[in-house]
Amino acid sequence: MHQKVQAVLTKTATPLPPALIRPAWSIQGSVGLQASELLRIRDGRNLVIAVDEGGVWITQEGDHRDLALETGDRFRLERDGTSLVNALQYSELTLYLPLPDRGAPRVDVVRGRASGFRLNLGTFTPTVFRATRSMPKLNPHDLRNIADRTLEHYNRSAEDFWEGTRNHDVSQNIRALLQYIEGEPPFTILDIGCGPGRDLKAIVELGHLAVGLEGAARFAAMAQAHSGCEVWQQDFLKLELPDHHFDGVFANAALFHVPSQELPRVLLELHTTLKPRGVMFASNPHGHNEEGWNRGRYGAYHDLETWRRYMSAAGFVELTHYYRPAGVPREQQPWLASVWRRGSGATTSRPQNGRYINSSIKFP
Repeated sequence: MHQKVQAVLTKTATPLPPALIRPAWSIQGSVGLQASELLRIRDGRNLVIAVDEGGVWITQEGDHRDLALETGDRFRLERDGTSLVNALQYSELTLYLPLPDRGAPRVDVVRGRASGFRLNLGTFTPTVFRATRSMPKLNPHDLRNIADRTLEHYNRSAEDFWEGTRNHDVSQNIRALLQYIEGEPPFTILDIGCGPGRDLKAIVELGHLAVGLEGAARFAAMAQAHSGCEVWQQDFLKLELPDHHFDGVFANAALFHVPSQELPRVLLELHTTLKPRGVMFASNPHGHNEEGWNRGRYGAYHDLETWRRYMSAAGFVELTHYYRPAGVPREQQPWLASVWRRGSGATTSRPQNGRYINSSIKFP
């Protein structure tokens, strides 16, 4: 059990980075801490602390417990007052407040080192997170960083990912795509975000023609070796796809990595690569429209209504949706699966100055 720091904290000279403001009046910010540096959080009840890298311990005012978090762990603060987050090593944290009905907490970084019960602190400037209705625009550097860090995460963990997912049964999802494709098989399928190639091989074994698309170099090589299929190594944010080529697009656990800002453009590109009346399947972890870093990967976690607006704006018509895994309560179903037919057109216009302009759809 760690000893609690018994000290009165002052503010710090170095503020947190600018907050990433999430849709639906949610708040998000990311911060890196050196070993023994602290976060001081005032009145942060319901603020979620996610450890993307490293390890921290948390002390809440009036709580006798000291809570240790490691990479991949999350904790929702249970109390107002002052909470301290102490970095046990270099750590990257994501902070978010999923509840829109209360004010934002004050979050200060203490750029000092804790030694026993003493802290050496500098002068200070406070940082306060504030909720707004829109998310600040990501610039090209931001987007490149999102893509690079997410792909590097998968490249580093490629073997572990394969061992952990190779036996997952997603036959329900493959059937959901194939049953709505019109015409006579075999069908030509694009598996976007194909990973190490598990689903590519399954589609080919059903007698269809499959092409993989994968951004992580190690996954792309593994997928080609495992499935024998052609695999295109492409970043989701820089797709180069043929027009009207595929009968179906299979996007299983892939598109949630696309920032919401770029999603209309990416969906329109997938719409264009489908043949007329082609079918697209998508499965993503759902949420309450949170967006940001989670365990070293960037993700956007849309609810059903928001996902429907994005898909409809890109010219898709919903055929069905369901939650996975089946047979358990909704709170135990993290995956939202949906099937869509390519419609005749999208409400999103062609690029203007390199951007797609949407004049009729409003997103949260």
